[in-house]
Amino acid sequence: MGSSGTDRELDRITSNVRSFFKRYEKFKAIEEQYKELQSEFNENMDSYFDRLAANRKTAKFEDTNGDVLSVTRVAPTKIEWIPEKLRARVTKPIWKQLVKKHYEVINMPGLIKYLKSCGVDPIIFKSFIEVTETVDEKAIERLGDIGKLTPHNIAGCYMVKSSKPYYKLKRKRPDEQGSEDEE
Repeated sequence: MGSSGTDRELDRITSNVRSFFKRYEKFKAIEEQYKELQSEFNENMDSYFDRLAANRKTAKFEDTNGDVLSVTRVAPTKIEWIPEKLRARVTKPIWKQLVKKHYEVINMPGLIKYLKSCGVDPIIFKSFIEVTETVDEKAIERLGDIGKLTPHNIAGCYMVKSSKPYYKLKRKRPDEQGSEDEE
């Protein structure tokens, strides 16, 4: 009785493994086809938006069933601040609000030995410390909102870096209410 139940359990598990493995192989094949189709789609949309719809972010196409297929190009950007330039363009009190400083001791045994000795020289002390300055973007926004920082103050103090665009897809059926404005 025990052996027969164990055999049935093993057969059930074996069947499950075989079934899962077949579906897994189908999934991987479909996933590969999807990646190829997505790559072709992205190339076509890049070309379309660059050449035919350069001033638009969204394009609409009609599906064979009358639905409207909306494709929106999203091009993420990142602002990279140049602290040295920003420091030269703003007052010291504003700078202190904009900067986040990170101090890193790069030679702790040397620092301890030096501090134990008498007559600490700040120039020597600073040689043991590495300071990294980053711009606090929330402070930039806050000071801009209250008028203490203007576009003139920050002009030339940053670089805008664009990431590779991606596309959002949306289907709108004819019977849906409301309309979307084209961007």
